[in-house]
Amino acid sequence: ALKECCRVLKKKGFLAAIELVVAETLPVFAKEHLTALCGLPQVPSFNEWLGHFDRAGFSGVSAKENRYPGFLDGIKEMLHFDPYQVVSQDIFTDRKLKTALKQYMRLVLQNREHLGFGTFILRKD
Repeated sequence: ALKECCRVLKKKGFLAAIELVVAETLPVFAKEHLTALCGLPQVPSFNEWLGHFDRAGFSGVSAKENRYPGFLDGIKEMLHFDPYQVVSQDIFTDRKLKTALKQYMRLVLQNREHLGFGTFILRKD
């Protein structure tokens, strides 16, 4: 998919990606559950993502590894609800999707010290 993104992108064009990253400390059972739940052969580490983007033909402009917030880090958002945030309620009508999202969130919360996300801004030269 990354090679195709690079192929169709105009020269000097940019790609912004936010991707799940795992630490080497993620327990094996959690890694297996995560890959099965996401339908992926693996979830790359931050450096593995950089390698994938490089092999696809992108030049890195900016890349930052972020950790998921801790349990209380989102308390401000919980106490001060943003009325302008729009979330489609239609997404929760599909029972299978709702179940999968709940499993995914539970897995992320249980393993948040081993998971994060990378923010990547890439360019096609």
